[in-house]
Amino acid sequence: MADWLPWTYLAVGAIVLAHALCFTRTCRRLARQSLAPYTPSVSLVVSCKTAPLTESLKSLVGQRYPDYETVFVVASRQDPAWPVVSRLAAEFPHARVVVAGYSPCAAEKTHNLVTARASCRGEVLAFADSDIQVPPDWLERLVAPLQSARVGITTAGRLPLLPSPVNFWAASLLRLIFSTTLVCFGGGRNISAWGGSMALRREVFDRLDVAARWSNSVDDDVSITAYVRAAGLAIRFVGLFIPTRVPGDMRSAFGWSIRQMQYLWWYDRFTWATLAFLTMGPTVVLLGLLGAHALRLFVLCAVLHAGIVAIIFWTVHRITSTQGHGQFPPGLALVSPVVVAMAAVALGIAATRRTMLWSGVEYRVHGSERVEVVAREVALEPVVSLEKTA
Repeated sequence: MADWLPWTYLAVGAIVLAHALCFTRTCRRLARQSLAPYTPSVSLVVSCKTAPLTESLKSLVGQRYPDYETVFVVASRQDPAWPVVSRLAAEFPHARVVVAGYSPCAAEKTHNLVTARASCRGEVLAFADSDIQVPPDWLERLVAPLQSARVGITTAGRLPLLPSPVNFWAASLLRLIFSTTLVCFGGGRNISAWGGSMALRREVFDRLDVAARWSNSVDDDVSITAYVRAAGLAIRFVGLFIPTRVPGDMRSAFGWSIRQMQYLWWYDRFTWATLAFLTMGPTVVLLGLLGAHALRLFVLCAVLHAGIVAIIFWTVHRITSTQGHGQFPPGLALVSPVVVAMAAVALGIAATRRTMLWSGVEYRVHGSERVEVVAREVALEPVVSLEKTA
């Protein structure tokens, strides 16, 4: 069997290390960077479904930003999130609730965001998931880079919190590999926007016709990343990782990964192809070595593979530990060859599957902006209402 295979893995590891070190330097530079004061009015839109954690939502309405409104959006008053956000809207004068209803040709989340945009008053639109918990200066740091006309959108990184105890390490690692690798590659310069924590000027949102595009879309962040890049604008990473709580079971993790790969297939084929190369290539090599009974080379390549993942984890940990997010269990890297093979399978499924199940709703996607709702777990409430809950 070819002796050059381990050297190929070492070469890939060197490339990953270079990107990871560049990413670390970028984050340190951002931490030291002192931006000029920039505090335009902001409309913070939070799409909610099921019962969100009150602590997470309070961190969003409790920002120390001087001029912002918080717009909670639910699809229906029957949603378990409705009483939670209603109480917060009554408690905080700058918060209100929008009931969006349902769309037959868009994901619930994108429809929620588009409906809320119609009533937003801020110069800047910020978007956040309802399950994140952010520091008091999060909004300030997210908005500050937008003072540059070259910056189209800003974003933070997603950090899936490992369940305690971890039900299945592979499930947690699958989420971590996807979330951290996309951040590290490009040294933070080619990062994709994450819908759980992103902001852009309202003028840019309207100029790119995002509302009309999202009205027929199943995705928010990968699609808006494509729109911003096509307009020649920059996507700026603000040096923050935001922890999110995720289930630790393998079924939900694998379904989540397929959905992420589907977004890439529909809206960002280049990134899909890059991930396919990084996952399918090593998987084919390892399976080939195993089939040829080249056990020594198989073990060596598997160990190198685990080392590459460990490098990525170490890099992200150096940033997240300063933000108080704890440490990754080092044993996670040991199962990385298996998990990367699972990611390769998810990529393959994403390229062939035209339906998607997300939060109890099944969608059929005919194109990047042609979506059909096939089945829904709740009764429709088509009426759209905008209201301040007192």
